[in-house]
Amino acid sequence: MEVAARNPRLLLVLPAIHFVACLAVWIMRLESGVHYLIYADFPFSLLLVMLGWRNDNFLIWFAILGTAWWYGLSYFGLRLLKET
Repeated sequence: MEVAARNPRLLLVLPAIHFVACLAVWIMRLESGVHYLIYADFPFSLLLVMLGWRNDNFLIWFAILGTAWWYGLSYFGLRLLKET
């Protein structure tokens, strides 16, 4: 509770991990790496997969929108911690 109020950089930890994971999958050209990221982002990734799996730029969209998803989760999670 107090940690979230003192250190707002905690808000960026989960989105940064997601973005770095997407970057690593792209740099190393790991086909199976995308599947693991889909499992990690499960509720949101279901929508992304349905809309853009056959798109050539799927990983770019997945990295941008998935990082925004994790930022939103972090934001609301820290906000919840501050209220309690």
